[in-house]
Amino acid sequence: MHPGGVTAQKRSATTVKRHFVSFSNKQHGIVLTDSPNNHIHQLSHTCPRVHVPLQVDGLQGSIRRGYRWCSGSVSSRRAPTTQESVGASSGDQSFRITATTSRQRPLLKLCADTLGKMNLEEYFERIGFHGSFDKPDLATLKLIHKQHVMSVPFENLSIHCGEKNVMDLDAAFNKIVRRGRGGWCLENNFLFGWVLREMGYDTTSLGSRVFDHSLNDFGPLDSHFINKVVIDGKAYITDVSFGMSFQLWEPLELVSGMDQPQAAGVFRLLDQGEMWVLEKTGRKPEVLNPEFAKSSLVKRNETNQIYCFTLVPREAEHFLEINHKLQNETSLFTNKSICSLQAPTGFRALIGWTYGEVTYKPDEGVDVLDIRNIMDDEIEQILLEKFNIKLQNKLQPVNNKSHYTF
Repeated sequence: MHPGGVTAQKRSATTVKRHFVSFSNKQHGIVLTDSPNNHIHQLSHTCPRVHVPLQVDGLQGSIRRGYRWCSGSVSSRRAPTTQESVGASSGDQSFRITATTSRQRPLLKLCADTLGKMNLEEYFERIGFHGSFDKPDLATLKLIHKQHVMSVPFENLSIHCGEKNVMDLDAAFNKIVRRGRGGWCLENNFLFGWVLREMGYDTTSLGSRVFDHSLNDFGPLDSHFINKVVIDGKAYITDVSFGMSFQLWEPLELVSGMDQPQAAGVFRLLDQGEMWVLEKTGRKPEVLNPEFAKSSLVKRNETNQIYCFTLVPREAEHFLEINHKLQNETSLFTNKSICSLQAPTGFRALIGWTYGEVTYKPDEGVDVLDIRNIMDDEIEQILLEKFNIKLQNKLQPVNNKSHYTF
């Protein structure tokens, strides 16, 4: 292996063609070469030295950063010309490698999707947090929790853009922090747990089972990711990714039966022995658009159970199966395209082709719902103006029958 990079090989019956990809934190940045000393392509980015072996026609690619490996595969069987990509992420970087073969010569093209380590400074910039984080106290936890839900949408749009959500911390960081997207709990709360640990909080990840209205009971699997934080001997539940009117703006103290008022209503945690239950008492809906006065999208019950959980610590691997199921089998997330973002006076949401803004009015005992249907050609503008989201691929909105409310 060349010490300044790695080798990609294209084998034939008579020749072996080698390409070298070198990575350096010097001025050269990322360089594609056809020999160890001859640069034929150079990107403007810089990154630490990394070794990336790719066998163009051997169908395997992998990236190593430090001691972590992540592999993928490419297919180059459709001669005379073919192009396939293998995406891989490492401990602090992710890349997409494209291998192209043709009659004339093989070509290896590498693009850096993101460069540099995950870091708190980028995350804080993303959520608009400019305070001190030297001391992992409750006040700071409350502040970053609220800043996150006000800045990062709860959304599943990738599923409806021909993409996949992966249980990968680097991918979540790149998507949410560097690409300005939102995510669902398996991305948002996964990332938030990392942030808390980096800040020095005593943090444990937990799994929870969401209440299923079709069953009138909690679902059978841990489909929701939350975090528990202990500060000065007191435990708190953090959850920055449930969305809509059930979204916590601040952590909840893990005390049974205590009313904990927030903007959306009064939340309670109930110790039921083998599990804890989160419930919320809200306010009556005031629907401005008469077309939605009887819509199933309008929540009618003032008190609702949200999810249950145990205090058993869970690693990311615990959620791999449900991460696959939720986007490959019939579920709320395949039935509906969802994007919601909290706002200082309530929240806004796009469900399929239905856009709504909800204003909390606790003094009047109501939540004011301003809901309307929009056209296909309005969706891109709504996402950009209301959620600050610009998708790379075209969204195919979905709003099939499945219980979900504003």
